[in-house]
Amino acid sequence: MDFYFSDKYINTDRDNKYVEQVMFENVPLFWGFDDRYVYEAWGSDLEYFFSYFSLTTQEKCCYAKPKLDGEVYYWWRNNHRLC
Repeated sequence: MDFYFSDKYINTDRDNKYVEQVMFENVPLFWGFDDRYVYEAWGSDLEYFFSYFSLTTQEKCCYAKPKLDGEVYYWWRNNHRLC
């Protein structure tokens, strides 16, 4: 099974690629519901993922974007140009 970013892993050694993949897969999709608690939980999951690795703002954007779905994905695509 290929990972979303195939050759663009944050880390280069094999074990960390597996850790990265598993951690990323555990971040749920965000659908953009108006529930503040759902958003905060999703943001917390992403921040946990980001804190494990040293990421630039652009890298964070590239990892967060695939976790957006539905209307929020289209809103992001039309309003943000980081990635």
